[in-house]
Amino acid sequence: MSSPKYTQEFKDEAVRQVTERNYPAKEVAERLGIALNTLYIWIRKARPAAQAEADALAAQKKEIQRLKAELKHPGKARHLKKAAAYFAKDPEAKYAFIPAITGMSIGSPCCAGFFGSIVAAATPGSSQVGPRR
Repeated sequence: MSSPKYTQEFKDEAVRQVTERNYPAKEVAERLGIALNTLYIWIRKARPAAQAEADALAAQKKEIQRLKAELKHPGKARHLKKAAAYFAKDPEAKYAFIPAITGMSIGSPCCAGFFGSIVAAATPGSSQVGPRR
């Protein structure tokens, strides 16, 4: 005699009664006319699928939070793109603030020249401009 075949829908409902509705497994098995061990097997098989769904839901919630935070500052990305485009067109503008902050002028708009002039200014008696070699 072969064991009866149950539909996936029947199995899912039996598992839901135990996991979601918190009915005792023994009571559900007796009511549905299945072996308690069979019900436990179905529950065990359903757990990895439920865990995968929970992980996917958590990932979706995280993405929603990120998008909501992005919506709070909608112009931020646009302003950054505009600033990047401005500085890419005019390299002199990139370093225009340096003389105002340091009080020193720089010969060429490059970081090595800027940092070299700071080192030269900080070293007493040094007349070197530019990076040390």
